[in-house]
Amino acid sequence: MKTIIKRRYRKYLMRKYEEMTPKAQQDALNLIVNRLDKKDILNKDVLIEIVEELKKDNWQLSHILAHLDVMDIEDRI
Repeated sequence: MKTIIKRRYRKYLMRKYEEMTPKAQQDALNLIVNRLDKKDILNKDVLIEIVEELKKDNWQLSHILAHLDVMDIEDRI
C-alpha cells in the first residue's frame, strides 16, 4: 500500500479513536495488540512495551492506536 494512503488512513483512525471513550480505546488497544500478536507481526509483550514507552513520551492513546492499527492494514483490505 502506498505511503500516502497509509498516512491518510492513519489520520482518519486518529480522529476515530479520539472520539472514543477511554474504555472503548482500551478495548480497541487490546483487540489490536491481540490481532498483531496472533499474526506474528510483533510479540504481545513487545507491543505492550512500545505502548508504554509512547505513553511516557506523551503520545495520545488515539495516536498510538492509529499507528498500531495500520501495521497490518494490507492484510485487512
